[in-house]
Amino acid sequence: MDILQKDIVLRTIDAAIGKQQVVQIKLKNTWRTVEPYLVGLHRVTRSPVLYGYCRDVVPDYKTPSRWEIFYLDEVDFAELTSYSFQPHIDYTGRMESIQPVHRRIKPLLDELATGCWPVRTLHSSPRKIRLSR
Repeated sequence: MDILQKDIVLRTIDAAIGKQQVVQIKLKNTWRTVEPYLVGLHRVTRSPVLYGYCRDVVPDYKTPSRWEIFYLDEVDFAELTSYSFQPHIDYTGRMESIQPVHRRIKPLLDELATGCWPVRTLHSSPRKIRLSR
C-alpha cells in the first residue's frame, strides 16, 4: 500500500473515532465491520494500530472476545458506514500494548462520572444532557 492510501485509511479511521461511527476495513482481502475505539503505536513493534470492537465476529473458543487490534499497514481500504455507536461499558480507554495513543473515544464510565450522557437522535449530531441525581 502506498503512502497516500495509508493516509486515506488513517484519516477515515480518525474521522470515525471522532464521530463514533462504524467503519468497514478491508484486511487481507476480507472486509471487517469495526467500531473503532483508539489509534496509536503498538508498544513493541512501533507500528500504527487500531483497537476496535468487531461487529462481524461471534465469540467462540477460537475468538473469545470481539475486541481486536488491527495493524494499519495491513488495512487496504477503510470506509465510513452510516451506523453510529456508543462506547461499550467494558471499554476503559486504556490499552497497555498501545503507547502512545493518538486518538481515542472517551470511556462510558468517564461520561457517567461527570453526570453527562451523550445523546444522539436519528438526525442530529451528539449532544450531552445532564442526568438528575
